[in-house]
Amino acid sequence: MFEALVIDWLTEASTSAVSRLMGLSWNAIDGIMQRAVERGLSRREEVCATQIGVDETAIRKRHDYVTIVSDQKEGTVLHVGSDRKKQRSRHGMAA
Repeated sequence: MFEALVIDWLTEASTSAVSRLMGLSWNAIDGIMQRAVERGLSRREEVCATQIGVDETAIRKRHDYVTIVSDQKEGTVLHVGSDRKKQRSRHGMAA
């Protein structure tokens, strides 16, 4: 129940605000968010998207990027990649 409350607050306020109000560290809040995402993904049914979108977004000012793949018809996020590096196959070709 406590984690559900933290997640509800995070939909309305920043991580730093929730941290301050709940007396939690950033790492504790990140752990709560990670567990919530895992629970949500475990309940998700198989997705068969017909229109996908790919967006690369910078976070913070240090040139950290995330790549977001989403179902354009449903408006749901399908994947979040945590860096900009190309993945290479065994044969040296970009994946």
